[in-house]
Formats: sequence, C-alpha cells, structure tokens
Amino acid sequence: MLRKQVEALQRRHHNSTRLMYADYYGLVYQMVQEPHKFGTWLGALGFSAPFEACCGVGGGKYNFDLSARCGMDGATVACRHPSARLSWDGIHPTEAANKVIAGALLRGPYCTPPILS
Repeated sequence: MLRKQVEALQRRHHNSTRLMYADYYGLVYQMVQEPHKFGTWLGALGFSAPFEACCGVGGGKYNFDLSARCGMDGATVACRHPSARLSWDGIHPTEAANKVIAGALLRGPYCTPPILS
C-alpha cells in the first residue's frame, strides 16, 4: 500500500518533487537470508556468519552479550576479517555491509527510482 501511494504521489508531483521508495528492511532481510550473494572478501563472493557479531566477547552462537559489547572493557576483540561479516557488534552493520546497502539504495534495485538515476 505504501509503494502504491508513493507511486501516486510521484505521478502527481513529477514536475516539482522527487519522491523515492527505499526498502532497507527488504535488502537487509535478503542479506541475512542469502549472505553468499552479497559483499566481497579477498576476492571471494559473499558474507559469512550473518548472525554472528564481529566485535565483542559474547561467545556462543552469535558472539553477542549486551553487557560485553564491542568497545566495552574486556570486549575489544574483533574478528579477523570484518569485511566478510554483516554485523559489526550484534546491532550495527559492518562497513562492508553498509557499502552494499548504500550501493543498493543509490543504484537500485532497493530504491525506486534509484537515488542516482
């Protein structure tokens, strides 16, 4: 419904305003579901361990503990290849993930029309 309303507004105001629909959630959801299709690391395609934090000392399956987040005392250990990970600290995307997100919004297909069109 939102997309249809944005399209209607785009048609109605095409001479005076540039309106875009950006699907950040859809993009990040796909990155988590199919991490091998996104990103690059040492020439290899894809991200690894989409749910595991790169930085922190949480241990366990996700390397995340709210009381031992990245930058806290004793929790400054980062993974060896952060450009191969989606999550920096269990909350924020890595720089590599942000680069993919920015590209998908700037050039498409997750922004209609793409910002750089």
